[in-house]
Amino acid sequence: MKIVTWNVNGIRSLVKKNMPELEKILQDVSPDFLCLQETRCGKSPASDFAFLETAPAPHSDYFIVNNNCGTKAGYSGTCVLANRKKVKQEDIIGSESHETSEGRVVVVNMKSWNLVTVYVPNSKADLSRLSFRTGKWESLFIDLLLKIKKDTGNPIILCGDMNVCHQDIDIARPKPNVKKPGFTIEERNSFSKLMSDTGMVDVFREIHPNKVEYTWWSPYAKSRERDVGWRLDYFMMCKAFFEKNRATCKCGNMKDVMGSDHAPVLLEIRIRL
Repeated sequence: MKIVTWNVNGIRSLVKKNMPELEKILQDVSPDFLCLQETRCGKSPASDFAFLETAPAPHSDYFIVNNNCGTKAGYSGTCVLANRKKVKQEDIIGSESHETSEGRVVVVNMKSWNLVTVYVPNSKADLSRLSFRTGKWESLFIDLLLKIKKDTGNPIILCGDMNVCHQDIDIARPKPNVKKPGFTIEERNSFSKLMSDTGMVDVFREIHPNKVEYTWWSPYAKSRERDVGWRLDYFMMCKAFFEKNRATCKCGNMKDVMGSDHAPVLLEIRIRL
């Protein structure tokens, strides 16, 4: 099983200007699921993914499981694509959109596990959304994850842009950024609470406790070239489920894939649909 999560920073821009970068994932990696964040779909969301129908393979190998574009065109948005050669419609029990006003969450229920992709709100440069993000929003999100576990009785694989560097090792320059959005103590504590309340672990950090690897770089000062970055994109998993499958689990970023200010992150794990 291969799952890729990627903040694409606009699906229309990616398809128009950087389609070869998307093809690196669809063709070279051929994931079972591709989870996208910040799709920024327009007023006609279906047209933004028309390339799946009109282009040849590998594009036509993928279908939309759920596209949550919210109510504000060109803002936020999440989407889950599945590889029809590996995933059949009947394998998917159900899929739901949550936090639909901003289109930030898609839930996909499989037979023995659940896939959730999320685009956590950015606190903004002036931290004007900090209290909303760490208070109301994350409280509702934790409740959602707990409800999914209770209702299905199955573990969760959670992925997406969490908009936080949890530890000092997750950011190239921790001291100058300690009060910046994505690295405030409030956001880091909130992320810790999410993990403890839901019983989930950071898959990459569990496998690589001391490895320095980033997933987002500022577009200024050649930050990506110099690898002065932030690790904002995660795969998380229910702890017991991770420990059971740890021996077959691999996780890491795909830094060489361009097309966005974020790098895709790939999870490989030997589990059944």
